[in-house]
This record gives sequence, structure tokens and C-alpha cells, in this order.
Amino acid sequence: MSEDLDGLKSLLTSHYSGLRVKGTAKASGQRKVFYVEFADFERIEPEEDSRILYKWSQWGECVLKVSNGSNPIKVARSQQEIVALMEINSPYYPKLFHHELLTFDPRNETPLKIKHYVTIESKIPGCPLSEVMDVYNSEEKVRNLLINLVIGLKELWEHKKYYVHRDLKPENIIIQPSGSPVIIDLGIMRESGAQGVTATVNQFGPCTPAYASPEQAKNDKFNISYKADMFSLGALAYTLLAGGNPFLTREGISVVEILENVISHTPEPLHSVANVSKEFSDIVSKLMEKEPYKRYRLPERLIEELKALEE
Repeated sequence: MSEDLDGLKSLLTSHYSGLRVKGTAKASGQRKVFYVEFADFERIEPEEDSRILYKWSQWGECVLKVSNGSNPIKVARSQQEIVALMEINSPYYPKLFHHELLTFDPRNETPLKIKHYVTIESKIPGCPLSEVMDVYNSEEKVRNLLINLVIGLKELWEHKKYYVHRDLKPENIIIQPSGSPVIIDLGIMRESGAQGVTATVNQFGPCTPAYASPEQAKNDKFNISYKADMFSLGALAYTLLAGGNPFLTREGISVVEILENVISHTPEPLHSVANVSKEFSDIVSKLMEKEPYKRYRLPERLIEELKALEE
């Protein structure tokens, strides 16, 4: 892996002469992820028949993601994320700066055996929720987090293409110094009811099992809507306040068992395992209903009920 990363860094710094790799992040959905900065650089573009100055230093620190550009499924997922970030201009999501498919190796002027799909987006100051979960140890803090996440997710859910994130989990939520969340990693996002890129014969669709909805666990792709994200929010709130995920019921549990729990196991009500009100517990239970139609029909109604608990 280190040799692959070193070779990839060499390719990237040759292609983007102003690139400085500051660090390597945890792989994201089989993509390699780097923290980078740019100095302004010039490059001869044959299509333009001229030398172009790229003033990328203005972007500051960025996140550069590389996926296999020869794999149609991975390219399709990268393109989905690109389209969404270009269409949604929101403080709840990173800003997309650049994307391209690398097909040529400038180091030896030969075609690449494996093409690389590159995206460059803003780096969000802060840290993943997964690293500060112990901070969210009260009903009030988790309630406010949920309100902000729903407001942000509404921009996906109410988009003309009715996007669904499909992979809400602590690692994909960045908590900024102000406390406001930013939702990242839209790589497996899809349109509600769309065919998608995962074969129906697969046992389950792309997801993180412990935060997946039952319809994702069953790969019931035509019933995957914004209500799948609502289920994930319920599992997230439960995990934060109960001190453990409701579907990780024993040590060493397998992925298949986790997904079976998602489909059939009903956790104890949150108020019976954590210091929260029954009203908040009921909201979390409704978010984690097994049947999508039993969850909230309107995001606004969910926000109203959460805010009502403040009174």
C-alpha cells in the first residue's frame, strides 16, 4: 500500500506541479484521500494551445480524492458526488473545486494502465464526529446535532433529483470549531428509487452496516428514499446517548449478523438505557422504525418535534 501511495503521490505532483501533499487520510470508500495545498502553477494545455496559469493557491488546504478511473462503478459514484457538490452550494457540505480523469503519465509520457479519477474539494476545519462522540453525552446536544443534520440533509432530500446520502455515520460528519456539522463523502449517494450501480442480486447495497436502514440491508433499492437517511440518524442518536450501537449486539459480530439485526432486531427504547426523556426516546424510535412508511413523512415535522423539546 505504501508503494502504491508513493507512486500515486509522484504521479499527482508531476501532473499538478504546484501540489504539496501534507498528509494522507483514511481511505474513503476504496478511494485514496490526501490533504493537500497548491502553489500557483503553469501548464501547457494542448487543447488550448497555450500555457495556462492555475491560481489554485487561493483554495488553501484541500482534500484530494483519487478513485479507480478504469472501474465504471467507482467512476459513476465519483460523478454522482461531483454533480451533487456542484449543484448544492451549502455550508453543510464541502465545496468542490476541481475534478478530472487522469489518463496520461507526465513522468514518462505514456498512457496510464489504470486511469485515476481525481476530485479536489475544500477541507473542512474540525474533526469527525467519530473522534468527539463523548462530547455528545446529553439529550440537548444530540437534539441540536440532529436538527442541524436534518436541515443540511433537506438540501439533498428536496433536491430536484431527490438525493439520498445512504452512508450517514460518525466518520462522515465533520464537527467544526463552531459546533456546526458538515456532511461529507457523498460517494454512494443516489437518487430515490433509481436503479443505481449495485446489482440487485447482491445481498445488500453499499452502506455501513451498523448505520444502514433495513431497506439498504435487503438491497431493496426501489424503496430507498430519504427515509433511509432518517433511520441512520436514529441509529446515530441512539449510539451517541446509549454508548453503543443498537445493532452491534455482541463482541465480534459479523457483517451478516449486523444486517440481520438491522432488519429484525428492535432495540430497547432509548430512555430505558440512557438518561433522556421519553419524548426524545420516542422520536429516535420512530426514526428507527423497520418500515419506511412508519418514519417521518415530512422532515419539517421531525424538526418541529425536536425543537418542541426545547420548550
